Amino acid sequence: MSNDDLHDSRIATPSDFASETFASHNKQIFDEIIELRVRGISQFVAYRMVLGDEYNDNMAQARIYSIEMNPYYKREFNRVLEATPVHEMWNPKVAVHELLSLVRDRFAKESARMSAIKELNVIANITIVDESGKTKAGRNLADFYAAEGGKTEVSVDQADLPGQEPTIVH
Repeated sequence: MSNDDLHDSRIATPSDFASETFASHNKQIFDEIIELRVRGISQFVAYRMVLGDEYNDNMAQARIYSIEMNPYYKREFNRVLEATPVHEMWNPKVAVHELLSLVRDRFAKESARMSAIKELNVIANITIVDESGKTKAGRNLADFYAAEGGKTEVSVDQADLPGQEPTIVH
């Protein structure tokens, strides 16, 4: 029995998600997943963002594979990928956000976190990489405080959670 519409009473199977007919009846869902995947969101996160908890079961991974093997998905993914300018997928703000997420991820390896900190320091001109590949100070604390509008003290509240930035006071 085929289920061509996600609004039917039963949960769609991986076989349903592999069907191009199913994809055409559920185009909006497939297109939302495609948009997220083109922007680099992982398979599982894109799947959960679009389909929610109802489809988060022991068949989720099989559905994800079926979605990405679906002829409609493959064709549209390639079309959207080609049409999307690189600056919409990756830009300095996205790079900083991703690096900050890694720095503040308490489950990330320390070596990955340290590498991200080094990259952020270069992006923020806190350190500069010279011609030989060595890093050196790019700006001093006075430069940093001047850029922060004269804020000179950093206060850490006891209630702050690990991974949060300390509060800067004036």
